[in-house]
Amino acid sequence: MARGRKVVLAVGAAVLAVASPLAYTLASAGVGDAVSASVIAATATAALAVPLWPGRTDGPEPGGDASSDAVAVDTGRGKAASGGDANTGVRRRRSAGAGGGARAERTGDAVAQGQGSRANTGVEEAD
Repeated sequence: MARGRKVVLAVGAAVLAVASPLAYTLASAGVGDAVSASVIAATATAALAVPLWPGRTDGPEPGGDASSDAVAVDTGRGKAASGGDANTGVRRRRSAGAGGGARAERTGDAVAQGQGSRANTGVEEAD
């Protein structure tokens, strides 16, 4: 589960755990039910909205690489046959929002045998 969803669910559960008994105690069962339903609806809406929130723009994800560069260094040998792909370098999608560079250093051999087979030892960008 994504970290954002975990946070939303944990906060929603904590609010629900406090709000419902408090509403039942201080008001009535009807008010407690209304508070519980409202908190559940808000938590569900927030959990569904998390994937729609824009990604982080202030830096790398925690535990991630400090740069957005794709790097292949000292890779092994790759072999493709019968329409397969051998890649010892970097293969990435070309997209409008893709940032950072890509580099391939001291990559291993990539061999393609047979019709439709492909080999890449450098940087390959695909649509």
